[in-house]
Amino acid sequence: MHNCLFLLAAEGSSIDQNSHNLSIFNIIEEVQSQGFPLIMQKIALVALFSRDSGDADTIKVALRVRLNDTLAFENTDLAVNYQGAPRTRLSITLQGLVVKGPGNLVFELTVGRQITKHSVKVSGMVGAAATR
Repeated sequence: MHNCLFLLAAEGSSIDQNSHNLSIFNIIEEVQSQGFPLIMQKIALVALFSRDSGDADTIKVALRVRLNDTLAFENTDLAVNYQGAPRTRLSITLQGLVVKGPGNLVFELTVGRQITKHSVKVSGMVGAAATR
């Protein structure tokens, strides 16, 4: 069975070429904006997948981004290739994600029936003028 062990949204990530260790920089847990819409210039999504022996080497996964249950982005044709290993990583960079207002921004990866999520609280800054 294929499993997504974690999904994180961050400002950046890097894999060391010698050790193959993963570094994740500035995990995004909360965002405050002076106004909306907010354009998030760069978001690095990192996921770790595992599989049982005998499972397929390549699988399709779907990425969805929702703001307050409204779909903001979707890619249902992502491939994860284990290259013969029992575990693998998926790294995706989103650029220019438009967040239309405050609320709960949820990144979802779907593998079969399993949905793994990372949630980010989006709020307006105290004292910021409202914008439309």
